[in-house]
Amino acid sequence: MPLVFQLKSITERFRVICNIGKGSYGVVQKCQDIITNDIVAVKKILQQNKMNDCPQNTIREVLLLNELQHDNIVELKFIVQCKESDEGLYLVFEYCEYDLYALLYKSYLKPDYLKSLMKQLLVALHVLSIRRIVHRDLKPANIFVTRNNILKLGDFGLARQLSECTRYSHQVVTLWYRPPELLLGVKQYGTEVDIWSAGCILYEMVTSKVLFRSASNDDISQLIEIFKLIGRPNKDWIGFQGEKANLFSSVKDKIPKDSYEKQSFKKHLEDTIPQEYQEMIDLLLKMLALNPSERITAEEALNHPFIRSINDSIDPLKLPELTFEEIHQLIVSEERKREKMAMVAENQRPEKRIPEPIK
Repeated sequence: MPLVFQLKSITERFRVICNIGKGSYGVVQKCQDIITNDIVAVKKILQQNKMNDCPQNTIREVLLLNELQHDNIVELKFIVQCKESDEGLYLVFEYCEYDLYALLYKSYLKPDYLKSLMKQLLVALHVLSIRRIVHRDLKPANIFVTRNNILKLGDFGLARQLSECTRYSHQVVTLWYRPPELLLGVKQYGTEVDIWSAGCILYEMVTSKVLFRSASNDDISQLIEIFKLIGRPNKDWIGFQGEKANLFSSVKDKIPKDSYEKQSFKKHLEDTIPQEYQEMIDLLLKMLALNPSERITAEEALNHPFIRSINDSIDPLKLPELTFEEIHQLIVSEERKREKMAMVAENQRPEKRIPEPIK
């Protein structure tokens, strides 16, 4: 159980170095523990009301992380309450120098490193499945990496412990990584939703491209992208039992008929995945099965020939440490905003007029 203590102010124990993340939950900062000199990640939790009630997602995150103590799960070190200063609650995590979103955007990782991280991600998902926990928000920004190549699965704010007959929200998982059954409103599901997200992430790791990238930020557009590549589901598909199943009738006419060919998705993977990763195509087909009951489990994925071929020489502790500058999604997102603003400014700049020669 993480150590719980109270401070007058968070700065009494931790020196803020910089911001490394932000979201609906609050802000994450890189800090130094003044007592131990350790570098940590401090997550400030936004309170729900003036009574400083702790958000339900935070309570779940703390309880689940206490149960999930593993090398590939981010460690929750402390819980800090700052009642006197009205700062509220802080969660203090071990610090990771990188996240996968930033590493992929910068194209920093070579094949051996990517393969090592793939295997570690599946190990983390296997740990969750043993504990009957579903993460529900797998995406590159929530996958952290240390300098010594250890993958740490983090951000368990949407995670849930599974129980039979319980109905869960379908409004989870970032859109590009959300499985089709959730897009159509299915409320009874399990760890297979994480397998779909992980399949999308593995594809992105080797291509640097989002597999199902909708043009618009809505469920219909995302469904169209999925069905274009994978094909049309049959009538016994679980997605048709969801409360939004009528969405399918509104999108099926927008999907080209030739996309229903069974081999079209496999062909797309063969055409877009680099030659050195072609052996992972069978694994992706099994992780991204349209019917969730047909998806491979994390344990089965670890026993797939492609993953088993990742030998001891690619053990994270045997690979050279990562030496490039620390980087996270927040920094990359700010860089991209600046680049877009510069492009807009450049396009709006009036053309220089060449003076006509004096006659």
